Amino acid sequence: MPGKFKLTVCMEAFLVSMVVVALGEIGDKTQLLALMLAARLRQPVPIVLGIVVATRANHTLAGLVGGWIREIVPTTYLRWLLALSFLLVAFWALKADSIDDEAEREEGWEEYGGKSAPVRSA
Repeated sequence: MPGKFKLTVCMEAFLVSMVVVALGEIGDKTQLLALMLAARLRQPVPIVLGIVVATRANHTLAGLVGGWIREIVPTTYLRWLLALSFLLVAFWALKADSIDDEAEREEGWEEYGGKSAPVRSA
């Protein structure tokens, strides 16, 4: 019985983390586009399979490049490189997205609440 309890706890942790990540990704434009394509084309299976294949390929490539960099760069430098990359991504996330703002002004959508692309695409 203790083995079954351990498996249940592990599955519960796995499922909770999957749901939390899925909820966190709901606002992602890629997911919204996939949902829109699946609804419009009425063929969700090929779209979902394409997303799965593309995601696996992306993660595989990222893992291979990361392993290659880990072999080349010494550990002490790798820590600083990692910290610098996190800081650069943080600053990049804080930077305003001017291209989207200009496109919305040209289309005349800024009066309806700014970032309304997900609403328009639905």
